[in-house]
Amino acid sequence: MPTNDHHINLSNTHWITSQSINEKQYLSTCKNIFIGVDFGTSTTVVSQVTVNNYKVYVNPVALSQPDEYGAMIRHHLINSVLAWKNNRLVWGQDAYRLKPHLTEGRSVFSSFKMRLGLAIGPTYPKTALSEQKNTPYTIETASDAAREFFKGVLHSLKEELSNHQLENYRFAFSVPASFEANQRRDLMKSLKENDIDEGLCCTNSD
Repeated sequence: MPTNDHHINLSNTHWITSQSINEKQYLSTCKNIFIGVDFGTSTTVVSQVTVNNYKVYVNPVALSQPDEYGAMIRHHLINSVLAWKNNRLVWGQDAYRLKPHLTEGRSVFSSFKMRLGLAIGPTYPKTALSEQKNTPYTIETASDAAREFFKGVLHSLKEELSNHQLENYRFAFSVPASFEANQRRDLMKSLKENDIDEGLCCTNSD
């Protein structure tokens, strides 16, 4: 996915979204916000897509990511990691910082993207966030981890763009072309649990 104000020329009309864009048309408005999410195993990037004068502009969106003390780290790179510390669920950059100090599968959850679709029971049998423990979050499977990760990302995105109406957003999520049907199904389940019901754009992400 292009970033850093890259653009794609639409003058040849061979683009995936439209073949009839003219210079007076603008795909992105306050009620039509196009968002691309490159969901990576280690790092995730969220970008906003706009169109102007036959060109598509793709710009990364810096999102506020919580730290263990309740402050925020604002950056466009989002580590695909969740951490449970001091009764606070942290995601992104500070979760990655905490990773060496916590126990994988118990209080920190990473690489959950590649564990999607594995029908082997609970992915994290030793999790500190089990349904039986009556915690505010439940993370027993990779699908649970993806759900909570995207819940945080989505909340921060709506805050960053000052638009809290989910129906105003149009999402595309990139996943590896090698993703199997069961992995896609689990990802879609996690997205639907966040009220996102969109198709997947298959690319060669990591």
